[in-house]
Amino acid sequence: MDVMRVLRKGSLVVGASALAACGGGGGGSAGSDSAVALSCELPDIPVYELTLDPNDFENKTIQISGAEDVGNMLGIYSDVEAGFDLIEDVRTVLSNQNGDQLVCENDGTATLSVSGSGSNADERWLFNDCLVTTPDSDQVILTGTYQSGEAITDQTGEWQKREGYEIYNDLSGVLVDSEGTRSFRIEGRSSLVFEVELGTDNGCVTEKVAGLEFEVGESYVALKDSNTSLKRIGSTTEIRIGGTLIGSSVGGYLKVSTPDPLVFVEPQNCPREGIISVSSEGEAQVLYGDSAGGTATGVAVWINGQTVQSSDDCQSVRVAPLY
Repeated sequence: MDVMRVLRKGSLVVGASALAACGGGGGGSAGSDSAVALSCELPDIPVYELTLDPNDFENKTIQISGAEDVGNMLGIYSDVEAGFDLIEDVRTVLSNQNGDQLVCENDGTATLSVSGSGSNADERWLFNDCLVTTPDSDQVILTGTYQSGEAITDQTGEWQKREGYEIYNDLSGVLVDSEGTRSFRIEGRSSLVFEVELGTDNGCVTEKVAGLEFEVGESYVALKDSNTSLKRIGSTTEIRIGGTLIGSSVGGYLKVSTPDPLVFVEPQNCPREGIISVSSEGEAQVLYGDSAGGTATGVAVWINGQTVQSSDDCQSVRVAPLY
């Protein structure tokens, strides 16, 4: 799906700048006001039950004891993103071919069915032991089904709304990369709503991942009931994240939320304000800028209400998926 692909190519900070490229384009907006009301509504999506969790990590709490734990735990976002990227890489290579019967590098098969066109299109990819070498020179043998679609669902002379979805259905195979040869499985579903004020850089994209599971080798990661929202008005971007992160590397789950949204004002790379909360067995908060309440000008980390780290450099705590 074009909007989400652009945002996923970099961090959310980089992705915020991509909203204009995904939208109607135009002369830009230097001010802080929007002529239309952007609802930034959450997509409507069915409840997803995890099916690949090998050790009931979904129900195991994690002890949060230090600032380094927070960065490592939120790194699960990047680990899950690798699953999205794996399928995207295969599709990127095969999309360079013409027709619906695509040629794999072995005797496997890949079929693409497309209905509609442009901003109102649905794709269904069917893979059967299809070998592909990715742009990073990794080799993937893939079986299963991937579906995506998007459509303009509402529009006026000033505003446009698009909705879309992605379904990862029984995808499995073998990955050969720098870490060796490993089997993998991917399951999941996500939806998004994208709004844009036509002729400006103002817009809002909200993605809801009902569930996305990625098992590769002995590693398992998942997102469940996860929300990401980016709202850009002029030079100001507001980011909200939330949901449950699950991983074998941390041995359980953690809940993530933004009690106060993260607010970026261009050209600054650090949030002017905002709080990320991480909870499981205990709670940590990452507080930025004005929200740190004088503890630090850049970022402060609190564990169970106590300050454990503070810095004038907001990137001293590497928080995925922000950077």
